[in-house]
Amino acid sequence: MSSYNIVYYAGPDYSDRQEDVEDYLLKGSTICTDVSWVPCPECDADDFSSGDAEDRFGYGVDESVKFALRNNCQGAQYEQGMTQFGIIAVMAILIVFMSEKQKVREVEFDEDEQTAQDYSVVVDGAPSDAFDPQEWKTFFEDVSDGRVTVVTIAIDNAPLLRTLMQHRILRETIARGNFEEQVKAVGWRRGKYGSKIPYTEQEMQAFVEETEPLGQSDLLLCKLGFMTDVRTHYAKLLDLKSTIRTLCLDVEYEVTDVFVTFETEAAQRKALADLSVGKIALKTQRSRGFPSYRKFRSELILQVDEPAEPSAIRWLDLATDDYTRYKGLAQSFFLTLIFITLSSTLIVWRSEAGDNASTVALYIAAMNVTVPALCKFIVNFESHPDEGNRSLSLYVKITLFRWINTAIIITVATPFLQTLSNDEEVSLLPKLSKIFFAELVTAPLVLLMDPLGHVNKHFLAPRSSQVETQDDINKLFKGTEWEIADRYTTVTKLLFLSFFYAALFPMAYYICAVSLTLTYYADKFCVMRTWMPAPKIGNEVAAVNRDYFYPACILGLMLVNAYHYACFPYDNLYETNLTVNDLNNSGNYVSTTTVTNLEGDTFRVEISQQDQVFNYVDQNMFTQAFPASSDKQPSNKYWMTSEQTDVVDGIGWTGFAIFLGFFGIKLFLLLVTYLKSFVTGSYDPSGEDKEIDFSSCEEISGYIPELKCPQFTFPLIAASNWESVDPELFEWVDGNEENYAKWDLANEIPDDVKYKLKRTKKPVLSIVRHYPVQKNYLRMIEKEMINMQLQQRAGVGSVGTTAGGNTSGSEKA
Repeated sequence: MSSYNIVYYAGPDYSDRQEDVEDYLLKGSTICTDVSWVPCPECDADDFSSGDAEDRFGYGVDESVKFALRNNCQGAQYEQGMTQFGIIAVMAILIVFMSEKQKVREVEFDEDEQTAQDYSVVVDGAPSDAFDPQEWKTFFEDVSDGRVTVVTIAIDNAPLLRTLMQHRILRETIARGNFEEQVKAVGWRRGKYGSKIPYTEQEMQAFVEETEPLGQSDLLLCKLGFMTDVRTHYAKLLDLKSTIRTLCLDVEYEVTDVFVTFETEAAQRKALADLSVGKIALKTQRSRGFPSYRKFRSELILQVDEPAEPSAIRWLDLATDDYTRYKGLAQSFFLTLIFITLSSTLIVWRSEAGDNASTVALYIAAMNVTVPALCKFIVNFESHPDEGNRSLSLYVKITLFRWINTAIIITVATPFLQTLSNDEEVSLLPKLSKIFFAELVTAPLVLLMDPLGHVNKHFLAPRSSQVETQDDINKLFKGTEWEIADRYTTVTKLLFLSFFYAALFPMAYYICAVSLTLTYYADKFCVMRTWMPAPKIGNEVAAVNRDYFYPACILGLMLVNAYHYACFPYDNLYETNLTVNDLNNSGNYVSTTTVTNLEGDTFRVEISQQDQVFNYVDQNMFTQAFPASSDKQPSNKYWMTSEQTDVVDGIGWTGFAIFLGFFGIKLFLLLVTYLKSFVTGSYDPSGEDKEIDFSSCEEISGYIPELKCPQFTFPLIAASNWESVDPELFEWVDGNEENYAKWDLANEIPDDVKYKLKRTKKPVLSIVRHYPVQKNYLRMIEKEMINMQLQQRAGVGSVGTTAGGNTSGSEKA
């Protein structure tokens, strides 16, 4: 549909076929090369002396004869406006259709793959002393009339877990480091068992006491990487051991959340339906008609919800209170606003300094890479119960930044009178062309090249002196880390950028379509080939994207395009009822043959007595009204044509009405949902019960507390009693089942502390209890025989083999 506007702008009726436009992408844009000098007796040089507009004002035979450069292009005609309005309507319908289709596909995807989330519930704010898994199992089996398979009890031990993880990292550093020479250099005697480096805690303490701290010059060399401060390493390790002792023996921990996994979906759904209550009942612990068997210990009403996937749970943040979470969100959002301000200031500064379009586009591209990386860094300091909420927070921040940095700031940085010019240094549209070209070619190309991944796999892995073990190699081959929030932001950025400037640059629709296609295939390749596996998060980002950001793109398309049409012809001139003949110095105008602008350039003109007179008016509707409207023109200074008036009022007021209606309905529905949550529960089952038992699912995991650390290939297990859990409930395999013990954080607790904890039965780590179902081996053999018969009939292969070869080995590996 936008082809109609492209053909018009590139044709003879708009700007003489835009023959002076060299950039092919700008053919069919609203660049106006059909300009002329017109009499403007009331114009003032101050109106044009700022904002790189000195070339648009000049004098004739003397300074009393004033001229201004007029854009003769008519870009806001009725046909162009209605074409754009039709595009908006079609895009709105397609986005609604896509959103509904996406919801259906979400349910289909959820039904196609059985995960732990489909069988589990989480109790938020559980009783602080409910450490017994059997108690939880009995309660939920009574409520659900089903079988409980796994119970995970999370406790508020985040400080201890962080300390244990720091201890593990430092211990690994010492074990891997070549400390023998450094230890010998400081004159330490051999240990009790003849060890060359301090091994036991007593030896470490003796080593720290017998050696002297390094001087300032040596410490500087250590910071630069030329030396190793071995004494500080051991002193820090001793401090961590002391902290671990204190956190284990002197701190009493409480239960925060309990994850219960049922054997069937039906049991999970019944538990959620029966235990779902309003906020008032949870607060007052009173609910009329709520039977006692649904109350924990016959007296407590629990807050029970469906949890996120096991790999998405952030175990360190589960116990964080709401105040701390909201405080962290506010602080990180404030930092994001600072980043936006600094980036915008840089781009405006360089634009005003005269940098060309390519350089400005490079600044924008650099900021689009740098600032999102900073956003990822600051989001790590926020507290989120699961990765879905973290991704949503990151998505909002990156989207806000990229929308402003890529689309909005360009308008602010471009002088208003240079919007439609063909000057590459200051004009708006050449900058847009470079930005779109970068999104079309550069962004997908960088993804496919994966420079960091190639460096890790083909340079560091085979050549780096730091690579000593298989774990080191595995870490380099994990793949490039990526964020689903970043990928969604790329899509919304392209849409918002093309919608924001669609009225001025109709080719943006085509470029956006091609860019999205290339981005899709580049992302698909990277997900399958080069990127590391991401956590299994929910639909938080997708839901907010389709419910708020896509509609915001459409509303921006309507409202902003109305502004662009209202500002035509972007020359700050309006036609008066006077002719040159009506001026007192008309003879001077007629006798003028050349005009000299404020930059000193001269132009030939021919002025007659019948030529119309123009005067100055501020056409920048962006700063004058909301929404854009023809009645906001200054009195007796009307620059809009009759067709332009219809276009602006039609699109502007329609967009404003939809804006009010959309956000009004959204706010009303949110308010109703919020108020309803005080009275009733909010559980609503999604999809159908597949009637598949939890223990029958081959690829499924359990809620086992784990801490992911970039220094290690696999997560660190942060739970006690995990040895009794079926290894199939882990989402990863380190060679064989025996290697799980290597990643147990309990290894960092000193032996004497373990003994005291065992004697007092004090829990300091989260508790996992697996109640396995006795497998029906006859049924398993029957299923295997049926599969073998089907393979033989299809000619696939013989017993024990498949078309791909031998079936031995770990499926998860």
